[in-house]
Amino acid sequence: MCVIALCKDRKLSKEEIEKAWNKNPHGAGIGWVEDKRTFYIKGIMGIEEFIEIYGRIDTIPHIVHFRNASIGILVNPKLTHPFIVSLSSPIRLRYKGTKPIIFHNGTISNWRELYNSHIKSRGINIREDSLSDTRVMAIIWAERDEKTFYELNPGRVAIVHPCGEIKRYGKWFEKDGIYLSNNQLI
Repeated sequence: MCVIALCKDRKLSKEEIEKAWNKNPHGAGIGWVEDKRTFYIKGIMGIEEFIEIYGRIDTIPHIVHFRNASIGILVNPKLTHPFIVSLSSPIRLRYKGTKPIIFHNGTISNWRELYNSHIKSRGINIREDSLSDTRVMAIIWAERDEKTFYELNPGRVAIVHPCGEIKRYGKWFEKDGIYLSNNQLI
C-alpha cells in the first residue's frame, strides 16, 4: 500500500524516507506550490535519486508519495504520483502549471470500467502503459470536483491547488507536523 506524506511543518527525515521507500519501492513523486503554480517531480525510481532531489526542495508545505503498485497496474515511472487534474491528465515527469495535482493512497477496483464509461466513451484513448486508477480519478475529478471522492470512495486523496490550498480526503494520521495517509511511518 502506498503512503502519502503531507509535510505541513517540516520535511521528512532520512529515516522516514528509508522506511517509506522500503515499504513502497515502486517509485516516488513530490509536489508543491510556488507563485500560484503547482509543481511536481515524479518518476523517481531509486532512493538515492529521491534523496538527492528531495534535498533541493525547500518549500513547506509539500507532499511526497511513495508508490507500491496496485495488483494489475504496471510498475512504471509514468504511473508514480501525482497526476494533473484535467480532462486528459497528461503524463509528465516534471510539471509546472496552473492545474491542481492529485495524490492517491487506496484502490479503485472498477477503474477500468470508469475509464471506458467516462473517458474512452468521449473518444479519449490512453495507452495501456499510461493507465492507472489514480489517473482515471484525476480526469473524473476535473469534471466533478470533490464529488468524485464521495462517488468513488478511493481511500485517501490529497489535492494541491495552485492557490496554495491543500485538501485532504479520507482518514489521515498526524505525526510531528506531517499528515500521513496511513500509519506506515508512525
